Amino acid sequence: MLPSERKLSEMLGVSRGTIRDAVSRMCAQKRLYTVHGKGSFLSMPKYWMNMKDFISFSASAQAAGLIPSSRLISLNIQKAGQSVAKRLRVSDKEEVYVLIRVRSFNGEPIALEKACLPVRFCPGLEEYDFERNSLYAVLQQIYKINLIKQDANIRLTRASQEEARLLSIYEGDVVFLERAIASTAQGELVEYSQGIINAQRAGYETEIRGG
Repeated sequence: MLPSERKLSEMLGVSRGTIRDAVSRMCAQKRLYTVHGKGSFLSMPKYWMNMKDFISFSASAQAAGLIPSSRLISLNIQKAGQSVAKRLRVSDKEEVYVLIRVRSFNGEPIALEKACLPVRFCPGLEEYDFERNSLYAVLQQIYKINLIKQDANIRLTRASQEEARLLSIYEGDVVFLERAIASTAQGELVEYSQGIINAQRAGYETEIRGG
């Protein structure tokens, strides 16, 4: 966090108007950002997630030269419910695993991720340590499930109090809400995931080619 306008004015020997103008220009350049009622902050370099290839969070981090880690919040079995059932095209009474983790790059919390998977695809999933193991690696190596397609929808929203606490950000901060469905070559819908991603620290990139 930067010192206040008054403090910067005293430190640098310039008017508060000059400080305000400089902060405004640096915000436009994405070198700073402001939070209403809190002040101005130095913008840290963003982690860019490539959407061109369908790979796991862990593999994506490693490909970018980062160290991925996970903190397990919970892993439970529950009824799918209407929302998850609609997305996975199953009965709302079907049992699904609900895996919730905080995903980090280089020790910094970046995303709060919830994954829902029908129990019939991967019985015994609770036996694995998902702070140490990649979910997709376990699915592929243990259950012989190879996810090759992901349909994703991404939009901006604001962090709830609990989301902010887990991601070490402020309640109301702008975050990405990513909803995705992963499927096999046979068209089986195996995973519905929902991610809350810190938009100050992460972004998405892809490659678009003209015809």
